[in-house]
Amino acid sequence: MTRAAVCDPSAAPQIEVIDCCPVCASRKAVGLFTAQDKLCGLPGEFCIVQCRDCSLIYMKERLTSQAVGAYYPADYYAYKPPAAYSLFERADGRAALWYAVKKSILAHQYGYRHLGGKRLISALTRLPLLRPVRQRATFALDVLLHPFVENGSLLEIGCGSGMYLDLMRALGWRRVAGVDISARALAQAKELLGLEVYCGELKEVGFDDESFDAVSLSHTLEHIAEPAALLGELHRIMKPNGRIAIVVPNIDSLAARRFGANWFHLDAPRHMVNFTGRALATALAQAGFIIEQMTTRPNGSYEVALLSYVRQASSATIGAATHSQPSLAGRTQALLLSLLERVLCGLNYPAGEELLVAARKSPDSHASHE
Repeated sequence: MTRAAVCDPSAAPQIEVIDCCPVCASRKAVGLFTAQDKLCGLPGEFCIVQCRDCSLIYMKERLTSQAVGAYYPADYYAYKPPAAYSLFERADGRAALWYAVKKSILAHQYGYRHLGGKRLISALTRLPLLRPVRQRATFALDVLLHPFVENGSLLEIGCGSGMYLDLMRALGWRRVAGVDISARALAQAKELLGLEVYCGELKEVGFDDESFDAVSLSHTLEHIAEPAALLGELHRIMKPNGRIAIVVPNIDSLAARRFGANWFHLDAPRHMVNFTGRALATALAQAGFIIEQMTTRPNGSYEVALLSYVRQASSATIGAATHSQPSLAGRTQALLLSLLERVLCGLNYPAGEELLVAARKSPDSHASHE
């Protein structure tokens, strides 16, 4: 399936009604609000509900698989032309110093020993004040930077044009592969980066059991109509002790609670589901994964708050609304909300815009052939 770029604005969208939670199959849900497409301004009203059992927030009435592609614009952010990574190629002294720090962190904190680096430098960068240095040295990937596996294989679901896969290949992963439903994006990944990519749904690709050491999904799982089924398929194709890393918008963020249906990351109808920490933990446990780490981070908190404020203040679509400058009151509110979100994240309160989780398949677990 490929995503179309246009939609007849006068046509009523094709809708299917969901009678149970896409994660836990509970039929108990409470209505929250009705949302519209505020990215493209295309037709349709979508009832948003929350599961009473696992707390997943999902669309009770969602677009059919045939209709949803038209709601993705041709310039969707994940489909921009990629540029290949060139690591550690600058020859000046300042670059050499930075590379020493970067290689040390990657080698001694993430297992990329083939890059070299010094253990002492790595130890020094663990100081709390140097957290920004660690973030920059690790490409701000957080959980998406998997510990290195010798001769390892890595899969990305929702790979877009392939820039993340190209980076992981440059860092030394032997096999990197990607799956996406955008033929246009995958053509760029193949032609410009020479990547192994597949167009369609994961279950259609037909990977063998226990094919991958690591799997990444960055702002992808919320687009999946049946996330429990996808996680089950990923469990099948991952090796025992394989690691999965997921980043999704956090529906429990401070901005989400403040703006509700106008929260920028709600993004109906493209986001079929929105996860709380409990809902994501439930989905992973049901698929057979063991959670190692779950946290939130305030990435883009000011921008999200500002765009959400604009949506709230205007009945126009976000594309039209951003042609005018947000008011001083809106900017001030967004700044204060962003600062508070960052403070709360610093205190380990799960208020950040992004929910991050790393989990593993049990070392004793093997794919079922039932």
